[in-house]
Amino acid sequence: MAKEFSVVVEGLPKANTALKAIGQKAPKALGAALFREGERIIGDSKEHYCPVVIGNLRSTGHVQKPLMTAKGVMVEGGYGGPAAPYAEAVHENPNTGKTATGSQVGQWKYLEVPFNNAKKGQDERIAKDIRSQMPEAR
Repeated sequence: MAKEFSVVVEGLPKANTALKAIGQKAPKALGAALFREGERIIGDSKEHYCPVVIGNLRSTGHVQKPLMTAKGVMVEGGYGGPAAPYAEAVHENPNTGKTATGSQVGQWKYLEVPFNNAKKGQDERIAKDIRSQMPEAR
């Protein structure tokens, strides 16, 4: 299975405050903000961490459109598609990215590292994104 990620708004007080300020428009605004945050994480992963031999793995990086459910809004992203077993094997292999000459081309945990890095400032980014969508919430 490809590495997937999701963001739960619990524990993001600034984002929650922005959402409360816009009422019924909140789910759509949150979905859009989470989608852009997912795109930022995948973009960072592709640019700085994803191993590249011929570029096939990098080209499978994706973020799905927001999914509205009874429990809230969810955005998923990851690598692999039909090649998910390969993407996971590369992600979990500490020798990933090492060439025969010892040079490094990307690294293992190519999705986990940028995802964890994104946690810093995430509340502020998501809240700012939500407020930018809704002039009445600024």
